[in-house]
Amino acid sequence: MSSIAFFITPHGFGHAARSCAVIQELKRMEPSLTFLILTTVPKEFFDNSLDFEFLYHPLRTDVGFIQRSALEIDMAATIDSLRSFYGSPAPNKDRIINLLRKSDTKLIISDISPLGIQMAQELGLRSILIENFTWDWIYRFYEAKFPQLAPISSLIEDIYKSASFRIRTIPYCGKCKDDLFVPPVSRCLKNSREATRKKLNIGPGEKMILVSMGGVSEELRFLNEGFLNELKKYSVRLVCCSDGGGLKNFENVIFLPQFSNYYHPDLVNASDGVIGKLGYSTVAEVANTGVPFAFVVREDYPEMDCLKDFVLTFQNTLEVNAQRFKTGNILEQVLSLLEFERIEPNDINGAEECAKFILQCV
Repeated sequence: MSSIAFFITPHGFGHAARSCAVIQELKRMEPSLTFLILTTVPKEFFDNSLDFEFLYHPLRTDVGFIQRSALEIDMAATIDSLRSFYGSPAPNKDRIINLLRKSDTKLIISDISPLGIQMAQELGLRSILIENFTWDWIYRFYEAKFPQLAPISSLIEDIYKSASFRIRTIPYCGKCKDDLFVPPVSRCLKNSREATRKKLNIGPGEKMILVSMGGVSEELRFLNEGFLNELKKYSVRLVCCSDGGGLKNFENVIFLPQFSNYYHPDLVNASDGVIGKLGYSTVAEVANTGVPFAFVVREDYPEMDCLKDFVLTFQNTLEVNAQRFKTGNILEQVLSLLEFERIEPNDINGAEECAKFILQCV
């Protein structure tokens, strides 16, 4: 049976989340479609998001950045990895081509892996780039300090230009030609707010704050005994997408492993507020549910300005200082977040618009 192949960058989980949102809509609109997913984002992430069968092939499709944590980049390691990845012909090219042919691939979607576009060219297939930023745009931000990035940026830019079509998802960064731009793209909800809260054993009189740092782990140092004891004075439960580092015996905090049987969009919708890294998928989920958001900005990262400007257009968001988040007491921010009300969510999820466009290209 013919398939659509998704080449997904493994940089965090945001690109995988966006791809899953588009795949969900494609399957809803055209149930006969099959999907081949190529990435090193763990298969468990897709199992949690997609309620139907799909083909998964673990493949390094991209470098992105090598990160020390959710908020810190290792630039030296990143440059070494980029040189290795782009310094020779596409790795495993023949094996990838055979896989695409075996699955009878008719169209290749890239979010935001240049490799997918290269493979489409090799096979004479159409390709669609889905992005709110591209790696050439990101790397050029650092070129003054790291000139070694310049030739890599230029190479990647040329690959992106060869895509058959380009879809930009709000909030997007920089300026370029596109074939379609769409509202924020997020995965659909599966369970009601009430059902998720009941599953978490959160009572009707309690407030729930979700703490989420995306696909790269970050030590939640503010979760110390003093902070959690102080929080007991308020009817607030923290639900943390983290193993907790040993702090498991506090009744007002719930720790969830990275791959739990809880679905992140449902957790966002069930909460009275979200505290987390300012990243695309969380921003899109907040925009499409109207939940209050306290965001932590990654320092010295160009995407942040675009995302921050977008979320500050809502009336229920606030910024949490990154240093305070790492080391300090954020009780004040938690209480300020709880003063906000939910707002009307976006009328249209951009995933639907993406899927309509893609179906015209198959």
